[in-house]
Amino acid sequence: MKKLLVLTLVLGIASLASAALSLAATDNVVGAYSDDTEPYVAFIAYSESLDPAAVALTPAGDQNLSFLVDYGVNPGSAVGLPDAALHIWNFSAASSTVGALQPGEHLTATFADGTMFGDADMGLGTVYLLAEDTSKIGALYVVPEPATLALLGLGALVLRRKK
Repeated sequence: MKKLLVLTLVLGIASLASAALSLAATDNVVGAYSDDTEPYVAFIAYSESLDPAAVALTPAGDQNLSFLVDYGVNPGSAVGLPDAALHIWNFSAASSTVGALQPGEHLTATFADGTMFGDADMGLGTVYLLAEDTSKIGALYVVPEPATLALLGLGALVLRRKK
């Protein structure tokens, strides 16, 4: 019973460590958000299939981006993820003035036009937000545009009808 209690406390405390960060997308732009005024260090990693040349990472919101380091393409295992290859960036959101960091969007990654993100993994590509210790905070998955998804659905209906 004591082991279960200790495990629950450890997992609860670990989940609080990254509670302030989140990942969200609008069309082809993915944003890293913080709901806290504390500075932080994090990683954003995305599938190699999401053409690194077409990705623009930029600071956003009312803050200073202390650093943005491109680690290039690495095996997913380097950050504890199952992906074969990920393009990994390390960034820090901080301010030169104590308490000046505002909650909100701090970094955006803009992908090629037509790229859309959702919560369903279709194997087309993934964007991850990782804490400083490389534990996963969130993930967004590339999804087909609505017209492509509709065509896939119609194809599935035709195949089902033929059976």
